[in-house]
Amino acid sequence: MDEATRFQATLLLAKYPLHSKSQASLLWKAMELEKKDKPWMQFAVLNAMGGCRSDFLNLVITQGNSDAGLFADAREFYQWIGASGHPAEVIRAFELLAEGSVSANGLGALHALGLGLEKKGSSLISVVPAQKMNQARKVFLNWLGEHALSDSPMAVKVIAVLGQFMDAATKAQLKEWLMQDGWLELHPDLIASIAKVIQHSDLDWILAQWSSWSSKARQAALGVFLGRQDLVMAYLAAAQQDEDLLSDLAFSQKRFLKDHRSKEVRQLAVGLLDPSEENVKTLDTESLQRALLLEADLENGHRLFKERCASCHRANGEGFSLGPDLVSVKTSGKNRILDSILFPNREAQPQFMAYDVETADGESVTGLVREETAAGLTVLQSGGIIHTIERDEITLIRGTGQSLMPAGLIEGMNTQDLADLLEFLVRLSR
Repeated sequence: MDEATRFQATLLLAKYPLHSKSQASLLWKAMELEKKDKPWMQFAVLNAMGGCRSDFLNLVITQGNSDAGLFADAREFYQWIGASGHPAEVIRAFELLAEGSVSANGLGALHALGLGLEKKGSSLISVVPAQKMNQARKVFLNWLGEHALSDSPMAVKVIAVLGQFMDAATKAQLKEWLMQDGWLELHPDLIASIAKVIQHSDLDWILAQWSSWSSKARQAALGVFLGRQDLVMAYLAAAQQDEDLLSDLAFSQKRFLKDHRSKEVRQLAVGLLDPSEENVKTLDTESLQRALLLEADLENGHRLFKERCASCHRANGEGFSLGPDLVSVKTSGKNRILDSILFPNREAQPQFMAYDVETADGESVTGLVREETAAGLTVLQSGGIIHTIERDEITLIRGTGQSLMPAGLIEGMNTQDLADLLEFLVRLSR
């Protein structure tokens, strides 16, 4: 039987299923024989697996491997197991994935299993027995303690999985690593992992570490703060005593705070952020024209790029790829670039328009919707912050009608500053 015929026959098994064990065996064989178009065959197999899911899982377990090299991407299978919400199947899949050796494929599959459960409104913690969960935590924490600093890509995956079944002891260990300079590269991932269990009582501890964290780690923490009204209020209250805490806020984040949906947050933010911008005057037409002609200081232009642009644009190996690539924009010339800075909403493309997303638990996220499916949204914010929000958690999705790039980007800049920034942008090489 050739590949096309086998694919069509597999699709027919969804409409005319056999006895569960027979169906599972045939589907296993179909995947095993497929060599060229595994993604398509995987689609057909999963489509036909509804009534024989448990028997198919038995075959996977019998092989003693999370996927036995069977699937093009085993994560889809395990996410489906999780989304089924069948406790016995979830527990058996968890045992297979968590009790073997730590591997990239196994971690990806385990993470997918947890995501499937979350779509069902459940979680690994609520389904898997505590003893098995504790054993898995111990294995992963031990692995991190021994290998994280020598294998950071794998460590990122382990940390993400731990975030799905966080408990007090695991949180305490991750906080311990967040105080160690050797773990600096992994600090943003550690913060993301404990994000869902960060409490108001953790704020003092976080702020005590603030000065020792990298800018990426501080941005990860700011992403947690800005998404929750209770934490953002506490953060701003702390900034009243220590204004240095505000120094990591990108321009767009300051705008977000001053335009926050909560009146209390807006009032506190305006009181804190406006003084640094008092006596700022908009440059007049003559000053803008002179900025196009002045001799420029590229070093100052670079500084202004990092301060005002890098949270959303990447250039010369620096910054974040949220907005358009500035290397492609530079050929339009200084006049066009200046016009885009002054009027960011005039010609903004739809893919760069910001959306407000509000959730049932009171979180508010404003950013670019990079991916939208029936299951949920992926929202990107300045500073490289990524939010994945389940569809059933969303109470409101509202287009702002505006670019994520804020108006008033040149506030606080003089004519020479603007000339320096424009010259830096038109000289970008990569």
